[in-house]
Amino acid sequence: MTAIRKQLLEIFAGDEPDYERAAAMGPSALPVLRKMVGENSDLAAQAVCVAGLQGSRDALEIIAIVARSDDADLRTSAAGALGDFAVSCKSSDDLDSAFELLTPLLDDPSPTVRRFAQRAAAAFPDGAHHHAGRNAGS
Repeated sequence: MTAIRKQLLEIFAGDEPDYERAAAMGPSALPVLRKMVGENSDLAAQAVCVAGLQGSRDALEIIAIVARSDDADLRTSAAGALGDFAVSCKSSDDLDSAFELLTPLLDDPSPTVRRFAQRAAAAFPDGAHHHAGRNAGS
C-alpha cells in the first residue's frame, strides 16, 4: 500500500493532476484513497475525484464520506465525482445509490455545491427526469 500511496501523491503533486492515470491504478488504490479522504481537505478532494472515475461500489463508499462533509468545497468535489461516477458505473443498483447521495447535494445550502450537483445529475441516465433541486437555479 505504501507504493500505491507514493504513486498517488506523485500524481497529485503536479500542477494538473492526472486523475485518469490515478484511476487506472484500479481497485488496489481504493483502500489508500479511503484513508486519504480522512487526512486533509486537499487530499480528500483529489481522492474523491479519482474514486468518481472508478465507478465501483467501493469507490462510491469513498464519495459518500466526502459528500457528507461539513466543508462545502469537499461537497462540491463529491458532486463532481458523482457525475464522473455516473459515466463510469456499469451497475444500475450502484447508479441508484449514487443518485441517492447526489439528491441532498441538489438542495445544498451552498450555491456552488448545487451547481455542481445539477451538472452531475445531467450525467445520470434520464438525468433530466430526476429531482432538479429546489434551489438549483440559485
